[in-house]
Amino acid sequence: MRVRIASAGTGKTTSLVLRYLELIDSGVPLGRVAGVTFTRAAAGELRQRVADGIAEVLAR
Repeated sequence: MRVRIASAGTGKTTSLVLRYLELIDSGVPLGRVAGVTFTRAAAGELRQRVADGIAEVLAR
């Protein structure tokens, strides 16, 4: 488990999305990966950015 604590605008969500995509690419089942946020808004943003990242990879 990795915990990221930093100020706003430091790239926490970006690094979490990239890590999530790396895990998926390496064969880790989706059900074995979790991302935890403090707000529903942040969870929605994380969900959307992961979905966008997956769509981008599949479009290649």
